[in-house]
This record gives sequence, structure tokens and C-alpha cells, in this order.
Amino acid sequence: MTAAEYWKRCALWLASVHGANAEHAASVKSVGKGEKRRQRDIATKAADMIRGHWPPDTRPCPTDEGVIDRLERAKAALQPEGTP
Repeated sequence: MTAAEYWKRCALWLASVHGANAEHAASVKSVGKGEKRRQRDIATKAADMIRGHWPPDTRPCPTDEGVIDRLERAKAALQPEGTP
């Protein structure tokens, strides 16, 4: 697998995961309008990017390390208390 194929597979997998989360948010009555709008906007941008259109209002991509740090912080924030 080439590097380009690897990153395309990563992008498609992550976009699919977001799509599932957005579908769930749309179906939950307790999710506010603002969060639904945010989920819709992310889904729209992800679909546009996969189609080859970089949205003009999208900020530049952070570094790999910056994204990994953010994901690790998110994982820690979502970790149930008392679990390693």
C-alpha cells in the first residue's frame, strides 16, 4: 500500500466514523441545534474534501503531533473514572 492509499483509507475511515456520529446526533432529541449544526457542517466539509474540493473557510491542517495530542486529550477526558 502506498502512502497516498494509506492516508486515503485513514481519511475515509475517519469520515465514516464522523458520519455515524452525526447520524446519531441527528436522532437524539437532547442534542441541541448548535451541536447538530456543527455536526452537519463537519459532515459537509468532509464530503466536499473526499470529492476533491477543499472548503475555502477551512483552517490549515495542524501537524501530525498536534492532532495526536488533541486525540490523547480527548481520550483522557472521556476515560471512565477508575479505569487505566
